[in-house]
Amino acid sequence: MAYIKYCLRVMIACMKKEIRTALTERVALFQTTILPINYNLLLILFVLSGSNAPTAVVMQDSGYYAQQFYSAMAHSYSFSLRQTSASEANTLMAQGEIVAIVTIPPDFDSRLPKTSLSR
Repeated sequence: MAYIKYCLRVMIACMKKEIRTALTERVALFQTTILPINYNLLLILFVLSGSNAPTAVVMQDSGYYAQQFYSAMAHSYSFSLRQTSASEANTLMAQGEIVAIVTIPPDFDSRLPKTSLSR
């Protein structure tokens, strides 16, 4: 019981010291409150601006797993997909209409190990 009282006295003393420091050092108080808010606002802006990136997808395989991969990308809230040919994707990239090109190769399904996948 004496140990618990000792721990509580130490915690209260530390709390009083921190409150006194926060009230006397206004810059420290400002930094400890404003910086985390600013950091969170920047993260929110990055998340909002990065979502739905216009992306061209060149589908060279029409297999089950290639379709599942495309579907997963389409439902991820990160991409705005446009299925195109390779030449059209390069043209769109040059025009600045898309920010990425994803090419699903013709042997996409066959290159995946069949032992670890199940339909």
